[in-house]
Amino acid sequence: MRHDITPEWVAGFCTGESNFSIFITGKYASVRFSVSQDIRDALLLENLGFYLGCGIINKYKNRDVCQLVVAKIDDIIIKIIPFFEKYPIKGSKYNNYIYFKEAAFIIKNKEHLTNNGMDRIKELKSIINKE
Repeated sequence: MRHDITPEWVAGFCTGESNFSIFITGKYASVRFSVSQDIRDALLLENLGFYLGCGIINKYKNRDVCQLVVAKIDDIIIKIIPFFEKYPIKGSKYNNYIYFKEAAFIIKNKEHLTNNGMDRIKELKSIINKE
């Protein structure tokens, strides 16, 4: 692991390079935190995943891009959200994080299995990344 990675650096890097996503497929909802970089920076993403203690690195055959992806709800609740609570995302992406966090807790608490919970997830999905 690189020794020059600090939590402040991670928060700043993720402010510019990360994505907080909400997905709905039928009656199923999920959230995903991801960071994409040129394939030349795969080691950087591996170090970031190691630092955060979660995620997988996706490398694509026909693209010069790789991606750190955190999709396990427990990793999001236990590792990603507490990190960004302590070292917040800055700027307009902060709102995306707030919507993502709310959706994650709805899913973790299985509230998305109710009509009200799924309606709220749909509402959050409709506004995330649009502000």
